[in-house]
Amino acid sequence: MEILAMENLAVSVTFWSALAAMAAFVLQLGLKKAPLKAVGMAAMGVALVGSLVTLILRAQIAQHAPWSNLWESMITVMFGSLVFYFIVELWYKPKNFGLVAAPLVVLLIGGASILPPGFKGAAPLMPALQSYWIKVHVLIMLFSYAAFTMSFAAAVAYFFLAWKSGKQTPHTAPDELVGNQDTKPEVDKQLAFFDELTYRLILMGFPLLMIGIITGAMWANGAWGTYWSWDPKETWALITWFIYAAYLHARISRDWTGHKAQGLAGLGFCSMAVTYIGVNYLSHGLHSYGFIR
Repeated sequence: MEILAMENLAVSVTFWSALAAMAAFVLQLGLKKAPLKAVGMAAMGVALVGSLVTLILRAQIAQHAPWSNLWESMITVMFGSLVFYFIVELWYKPKNFGLVAAPLVVLLIGGASILPPGFKGAAPLMPALQSYWIKVHVLIMLFSYAAFTMSFAAAVAYFFLAWKSGKQTPHTAPDELVGNQDTKPEVDKQLAFFDELTYRLILMGFPLLMIGIITGAMWANGAWGTYWSWDPKETWALITWFIYAAYLHARISRDWTGHKAQGLAGLGFCSMAVTYIGVNYLSHGLHSYGFIR
């Protein structure tokens, strides 16, 4: 089988596995059948392997790090999101996290699959990208995006549960994470769980974003002779950093929890989305070639 055909097969397996996982998690919620969660997690595992195989094959095809265009980067973010998903599932064992995580994975692989050919094809790197920094800076940034994507999934789960139950904001952390022995109702425990989970995923993504910005500045100095040029992507990355820094400050120093904290986390995700994709459509800058040629 040709390597391109193998790559297409891996993408198809990844997409259908993610879709099957989403269906299994939805059925689990409706039918209350525990085995369906295992089915969903198994399908997410297949999607994880499929995305990794896709990246390996693309690296062989392109002969460079497989995150140089929009399609490749979306596969990488999806792979990273699945890694963080399994960290959450295996460490915290939440009840319904897959219900919100799987749709985001489907959106990533589905969105990557319908991109025009010009956004997907393997091509030689531009001179400015022919650097070892592409293996470091870009990968770190994309994994920070993956962590923030899963934190957004946790925030969505929080707001959905709060809306469904009509509960007010809880202000204590859940038994599952910190070992409290309180007797709160189950809904309050779940709300507090997702509130804390959002925080912990942002704690994973924030240092990655900071390291990504620093390594990007070092790469920029080598490529363009300046550490910072107020390029739109640089500027929005800094804005995103400030929003998540504000979230962590409010959470740690001001004891923000619940609706206020989740809303600020959602704002951070929106800023991250603009950083990742939006500036490539809405403006022109030094980073535009990275995804849109």
